[in-house]
Amino acid sequence: FIHFMMQPKQYAEWITESQGYISSVCTRYNQNPFWENAPQLKAFQQSGSTTRPFTWGGVPGLPFSRIRGNMMVAKMFTDVIREKETPKDAMRIWGQRMERIVRRGDEI
Repeated sequence: FIHFMMQPKQYAEWITESQGYISSVCTRYNQNPFWENAPQLKAFQQSGSTTRPFTWGGVPGLPFSRIRGNMMVAKMFTDVIREKETPKDAMRIWGQRMERIVRRGDEI
């Protein structure tokens, strides 16, 4: 299945239909015409090869799964957007919560 989906014909359609939500670490697909046809999404063109993995700086495992599963990063942004916290305070508060989970495995 992976071999089939990564072939240029299928992958080009996959990128187009997902509106760039799917991006590849394979730089070959950065040349897909989709990126020129959707300039509002061009910022994501190279995200597959320029972003870090979710567990960057740590070891994959249960603590990072809890952070992701609890949508902690999204909740941090939500607090800022809803003006519950300043960006600086939200990063400090949620950063402490994440560190506690990674250090001890605690829940939120």
